[in-house]
Amino acid sequence: MNKNLFWKELKRNRTRFLIWAAMLSAFILITVALVPNMAATLKLQAILDVLPKEISLAFGIDPANWTNPLGVYVTYHVFYGLLFAAIFSVSLGMELLAKEEGRRTAEFLLTRPLARSEIVASKTGVLAVYVVALNAVMTLVALIGFAAFVPTSIDTAAFFVLSGYTLLLNLAIAALGLFVSLLVKRGRATMAIGVGLVLGSYFLDAFAKAAPKVEALGWLSPFRFVDTAVLQAGYGFQWWRVLYFLGFIAVFLALTFFRYRKKDILI
Repeated sequence: MNKNLFWKELKRNRTRFLIWAAMLSAFILITVALVPNMAATLKLQAILDVLPKEISLAFGIDPANWTNPLGVYVTYHVFYGLLFAAIFSVSLGMELLAKEEGRRTAEFLLTRPLARSEIVASKTGVLAVYVVALNAVMTLVALIGFAAFVPTSIDTAAFFVLSGYTLLLNLAIAALGLFVSLLVKRGRATMAIGVGLVLGSYFLDAFAKAAPKVEALGWLSPFRFVDTAVLQAGYGFQWWRVLYFLGFIAVFLALTFFRYRKKDILI
């Protein structure tokens, strides 16, 4: 890893991180502030009662869990903690390596005394720092929100397990974005491709949950390996889910290093 390149990229992407962190923090605080009155809102309950079962299954909406603060939280966490944070992770991963070709700065970078492996390692380090930092901010803000707005205690062990799964998912999506960016030709809209990958994976899992006949297709999506059943007895880390994410990250990082070393860089 090259320290100069690492710190330069860290500084260059600081504003993007702060914007996303502020946006997701606001969503979390608003959600947690509404938790105490959520189940008691008759209008909302009426909507949930007429909601098709397929939609409830697809998006993990279970009114039976809404009497528990953590049950309410996880319903919304699926969107901002998993989906929105994954979009941040993949978009940053898609840009870090691809932008050198898009901005025609690859020649300058590669003529420095830097090995290609150093370039990938430095940018991967930046990606990991910001993905971990975003997840840490979301976790801390949620804990502050629960302490400030929710009068009853939550199962903190289950909460941290959910946060751990969320971090693993976002790291996996980031690694995928880093690799896919090397397959994209210069000038392509990498942000759109990254968002498409995340949304495609998310809705594949949602569709599979809603349609039992194709339920097995959901296992093609990384989102399926996140266990959000926080109210189930014995909820915790399952070794095969963790192993999947660690293997997913390792494989796509290895492919990224290999591909970048062999890739013809456009200048």
